[in-house]
Amino acid sequence: MAEDSDLERTEPASARKLEQAREKGNVPRSRELATLAVLLASVGMIAFMGLHMLRGLYGVMHSTLTFNAIDVSTPAMMGRNLMEAGMDGVLLFLPLAAAVVVAAVVANLMVSGWVFSPKALEFNFSKLNPITEGVRIFV
Repeated sequence: MAEDSDLERTEPASARKLEQAREKGNVPRSRELATLAVLLASVGMIAFMGLHMLRGLYGVMHSTLTFNAIDVSTPAMMGRNLMEAGMDGVLLFLPLAAAVVVAAVVANLMVSGWVFSPKALEFNFSKLNPITEGVRIFV
């Protein structure tokens, strides 16, 4: 029935209707564009920094798995070494993560611009119905 009403529309949406939809947070989004941007950003960063990341991970693994007499005699050193290895790993992958986040945000901003609508954040109890959700899953 919704398809019939879409087919009957001959006029484009008015500026007021588009403004009301934007205030509600109903703006066009392209999942494919965001996915492509994230994929290209991650592949580009891996191609650009992959060798550096590989060498850094090798260094982290080598330093973490190499023990000396102080590491063996002091149990607290194990936690410190693990913390250092974790921080080194995070610092190695931080540029890749930043590039992916920036690509995802920019791709979404390219389609519809900056939209912040508190109405889109409101909780809608009519969408929360476990009986129909369960039926929808099994049907």
